[in-house]
Amino acid sequence: MRRILSLLMLLPITGWAADAPREFNALYDFERGRLSIGETRIGLERSQDDIYRYWSESKATGFASIFIDDVIKEESLFRFEDGRLWPVSYEYRQLNSGKNRAEDIAYDWTDGIATVNYRGHESVVELEPGTMDRFLMQLAISLHSQDGRLDRTYRIIDNSRIKTYQLQSRETETLTTPAGTFETLRVERIDDNKDKKLRLWLAPELDYLPVKIEQEKLNEEPLRLVLKKIKSEKDTLDSARSEKGNEQD
Repeated sequence: MRRILSLLMLLPITGWAADAPREFNALYDFERGRLSIGETRIGLERSQDDIYRYWSESKATGFASIFIDDVIKEESLFRFEDGRLWPVSYEYRQLNSGKNRAEDIAYDWTDGIATVNYRGHESVVELEPGTMDRFLMQLAISLHSQDGRLDRTYRIIDNSRIKTYQLQSRETETLTTPAGTFETLRVERIDDNKDKKLRLWLAPELDYLPVKIEQEKLNEEPLRLVLKKIKSEKDTLDSARSEKGNEQD
C-alpha cells in the first residue's frame, strides 16, 4: 500500500505561483497493471486562520481488501504567502500495519531547519527556499503548471534526506477517465533515475489537478491513479454565479 502514496509524492516551493490554491475533494481509482485494487481520496481545505490542510487517505477495495487492510493517511499543513507555499508540518501514517513507517516533519523557517522523525529516529534537515515534503510536491506541480508549461527542479525531504526531482511538461493530450474527458498537459520526470518513470496528466479546467498519474518501475507492473470524481471550490463559485445570473434574468 505504501506504493500508492509514491504516486502522490512524485507529486516553500521553488518558484512562484500567482493564484492561491482552491479547495477540492477528489477520488482516484488505484490500478496495478490492468487491475483496480484500491482508492485514494485527496483533498485541500483552508481554515479560518489561513492554514491550508492538504490530505489523502488510501485503502484497498474489492478483492484486494481481503488481503490488504492497511489504511494510509498523509497530511501537509502550509501557508500561502507572497505567491508561495510555506510548509508548516507533514505527517504520514500507515494504519493496520505491523511495520512502523510513521514520519513527521516540523518546519521552522525562522531558524531555517526542519525536524524529521522517521520510524522513531529524529534528525534535522537544513531548509532552503524551495524545500518541501514529498506529498506537497503534487500540489506544487499543479500550481506551477498554470501558465500551461512546466520545467522545474524540486527540492524535497524524503525519509530524512534531501532529494531533487526534475519535471518537465510535454505535449497536450485528450484523456478520458471515469470523471469525464479532459484536455490535459502531460508532465514527466526527466532526471537521471532511469529505473523509474513518472507521468502526470494535468487538466487546465480543474486548475491543473492531475486526472491521471502513472509510475513505471523496472521489472514491475505499472501503477496508476485515475480520477473517478471531484468536487472543487471552482464548481461552487461557478454554480453561485450561474444562480445569481438566473435571478437577474
